[in-house]
Amino acid sequence: MKYLHKIFSILAILFPLFAAGQGMEITVIPTVKTDSLSLCQYKFSKYEPLALSVSKTEKQTVFKSKTALEPGVYLLKADTNEIAEILISDKKNQKFRITFGSDFIAFDNSEENNKYAEYLSKKAEFALKIKKIEKEFSDTQKGNLPDYMKQNIISNLVSDAQKTEKEKNEYFKKLMTENESMLLASVVKCDLELPIPPQAYYQNPRLMLQYVADHAFDTYPFEDERLLNSKIASDKIKQYGSTLYQFEGNGGEPYITKLLKKISNSSDKTYYFFFDNLERTIGSLKSPFWSENLYILMLKDALARPNLENARSIRYKDQLGRLDKNLRGSTLPNFKIMLSNDTITDLYSVESEFLILYFQNPDCPTCTEVRNRMAKMETLNKALASGKLKVLTVYFEEDEALWRRYLKDKANPAYMHGWDYQHEIEDKELFDLRIIPYIFFLDKDKKVLKKDLLVNEIEDFVKRYVIY
Repeated sequence: MKYLHKIFSILAILFPLFAAGQGMEITVIPTVKTDSLSLCQYKFSKYEPLALSVSKTEKQTVFKSKTALEPGVYLLKADTNEIAEILISDKKNQKFRITFGSDFIAFDNSEENNKYAEYLSKKAEFALKIKKIEKEFSDTQKGNLPDYMKQNIISNLVSDAQKTEKEKNEYFKKLMTENESMLLASVVKCDLELPIPPQAYYQNPRLMLQYVADHAFDTYPFEDERLLNSKIASDKIKQYGSTLYQFEGNGGEPYITKLLKKISNSSDKTYYFFFDNLERTIGSLKSPFWSENLYILMLKDALARPNLENARSIRYKDQLGRLDKNLRGSTLPNFKIMLSNDTITDLYSVESEFLILYFQNPDCPTCTEVRNRMAKMETLNKALASGKLKVLTVYFEEDEALWRRYLKDKANPAYMHGWDYQHEIEDKELFDLRIIPYIFFLDKDKKVLKKDLLVNEIEDFVKRYVIY
C-alpha cells in the first residue's frame, strides 16, 4: 500500500506538468483599439479562425485550449488586419504573451517569435537596400553622364549590392545555425534565394526560366512537416506551378519529375500535401495554370506509390483514364458529323495534309475569343489558302438551333463546320472535353501532332508543319 501511495503521489506531481505541455494559452495585449482578435490556422488556401476558448477583458484577450496546437505558422488578426505570423515549433512551449501596437510587436516567453519578428524586419531592410541600389543603377544608366563616370558609379553599385547580399546571407545562415531544430530555421531556409545564375542567362529568358524551375526547391527542408501547416509551403508550390506553366505546354516535364522524385521518399503527409497543392495549381481545370501533360505525370507517379490511399487511387485512376487518351502520336477515334450543307460525313473522310480540329460551343465566350484571334492570324490564313491545312470546328452538344444560328451569323467561311448529330463524342467518351475550346493539330492520317493546342501555339505549329 505504501508503494502504491508513493506512485500516486509522484503521478499527482507530474500530471499537471504533462497536462501543461499538451495545452496552449496565448495572451494578447493590444495597445491600440480593436473590435475583435482571432488566432487563425492556414488551411488549403486561406487562414481560418481556430475554435478556441476565448476570455476577454478590456485590456487583454486570452486564447486557450486543452489540446496543444499542431506545430506550424499561425496568424494573429485584429479585426481584418493581419498583426503577426506566429511560429509554433513544438507542442510543449505554447504559453506566451503578445503585446502589439500600431508599429511594434513583442513576445514574452517566446524567444523564437521575437527572433522571427526581428528576422522579418531585417529581411525588409535588406530588400529596401537592394531596391535603392537598383533604382540608382537604373537612374545612372538613363542619365547623361560620360560613360567613364557611369561605369565607375555602376561598379560601386554592383559592389554595394554584393556586400548587401553577402551580409544578408551571413545573417540568414547564422540564424539557421542558432535555431537549428526550430521552425524558424526551416522558414529561413525557404526564403534563401537561388544561387546567382551564369551571366548569359540574364539575356536568355528561356534559360532563366529553366534555371528557376530547376533550383526552386534546392533549399526546401522536405523533412520538416511543420511547414505543411503554413502559407509558406503552399505559396512556394503555387509559384512553382506558375513557373512550369510558362513553358507553354512543353518543356516543364523534367522539372516536375525532379520534384516528384524529391518528395517520393517523404512521408505520406508531405507527399499528399505537395500533390494536393500542385493539383490545385496545374491539375485543376479551374486553374489558370492548368497543364494536362504535367498532371498526367503527377497521376502516374502517385499511382506508382506503394500503399497509396484507396480513395486517392480510385480518383487518380479515373482522372488518368480521362486524360491519358488521344495523346501525341496516337490516331483519333472516328465519329460522324453533319456538315453545314447537311451532308453526313465522318472525321476520316475530311482529307487534308494537316487538320486543326476545333471542339467548341458557338456561344462559349472563350470559344468566340479564340475564333476571333484565329481569324486575324496571317500565318494560319496563308496555310488555309494554300490548301495544305483545313480547320474543322465541331459542335458536340444537342442544341441544333444554336449550331444553325452559328452557321448563319458567326461561322468563318474559310473553315469547315460540323455537328456531332448522333452525340457519339459524349456518349462514348471519345474525348475529354470538360474544357472548351479544345484543339487538336493532326496530320493527314488523323495522328495527333499536338493535343490541347493553345491559341498562342497555333501559328508556331502552322509554321513548323505547314509552311516549311
